[in-house]
Amino acid sequence: MHKSLFLLVAHIICHACVALQSGAAEVDYVRDVRPIFQRHCDACHGPTTQKSGFRLDIKSEAFKGGDGWGAAIISGKAEESPLIELITSDDADTRMPPKGEPVSEAEIRILKQWIDAGAVWPDGVDLAKLEDRLDHWSFKPLLHAEIPSVKNVDWPRNDIDDFILSRLEHEELSPAPTADAVTWLRRVTLDLTGLPPTPEEVKHFQDFVGEGESAYLVVDLSISVRDGVEGFEFDSGVRGRELPVGAALFFVAIRLPRSDFFV
Repeated sequence: MHKSLFLLVAHIICHACVALQSGAAEVDYVRDVRPIFQRHCDACHGPTTQKSGFRLDIKSEAFKGGDGWGAAIISGKAEESPLIELITSDDADTRMPPKGEPVSEAEIRILKQWIDAGAVWPDGVDLAKLEDRLDHWSFKPLLHAEIPSVKNVDWPRNDIDDFILSRLEHEELSPAPTADAVTWLRRVTLDLTGLPPTPEEVKHFQDFVGEGESAYLVVDLSISVRDGVEGFEFDSGVRGRELPVGAALFFVAIRLPRSDFFV
């Protein structure tokens, strides 16, 4: 009787030990590892901040490692992984995390077991998405944009006007009234120089505007003692004129009287 009971207990204990050993090897990234990273690492190596170029919330970045360390997680080799080296370091200057609650012994064991078992990080479980830095309009090929249709067909003078008016109409807004010549000159001058035009410049401009709606205004702002602005030279064309050598030049060619873009 006692022998049978002893064998039964021994059998149960053996099965329990096997189960514990099996469970210890099956560390799950989502259940066991990611919460450790979130508690101790996200503040410096998460979606907002990536110190030393290291990020631990995205699989590809975590295995790539940071600046100067190379791969932080070496699959199958916990003791050789810089991640384990840093969280177990006795040096206060290199130990991670540098502030807050340190990684506990139990958490270190979980991370070591996970790495030694192959550092299995399933695809598609990351909570953040790595931004493609090349997915930017400046890197994309030029395309012919479709000119939008507008209600106020009399306002646009070119294709760009159609885009501007389309957005204004979408927002239920109307273009600003066309500014008079002197107001337009004041706006452009303040925008380019930070200073208003002088009375002489206003008169010179008014004389020039007499050429009519089809005129082009060329404003040359050259270096001088007046905060880098010598004055204006007006010309009805935009070609064939030499500019002062060594001058800081702002070149503006604007068809008059389209001044309702300036606010």
